[in-house]
Amino acid sequence: MKTILFFLTLILGINQSNAQTNSEKILVGKWILVEEADSFPSDIEPLEETDSDSDFDSDSKTDLKNYLTFKNDGSILVNQMGNDYKATYRLKDSTLTFGNRIYSIIKLEKEELVYKEKDDFFDTHYYYRKLE
Repeated sequence: MKTILFFLTLILGINQSNAQTNSEKILVGKWILVEEADSFPSDIEPLEETDSDSDFDSDSKTDLKNYLTFKNDGSILVNQMGNDYKATYRLKDSTLTFGNRIYSIIKLEKEELVYKEKDDFFDTHYYYRKLE
């Protein structure tokens, strides 16, 4: 009886360690940044974007978007404005870590991801929509 209980516990333990959580399953896929919102203190004015890049082709600006691609193996591909970076990520409770950056997840649903940098002075929120 003890042997059966031991093997049953062993099998369940192995399955639990290999199983992804529901949040991890939702996170896997390609996400696009749709909004970046700052909550500035009332005495700080955000800088306005200037039109100093007037010779920059406006058609190519539309291609410069931010994407995150989370994979099952714990790797992430970050595409920021056309530049690709690879790193590993980890999701634990409401903390998302990729590379050396730590974020707090505000919302994670099937089609929506919202996170902010942990302990960020300006409390910037990043809103992503799932593509795949």
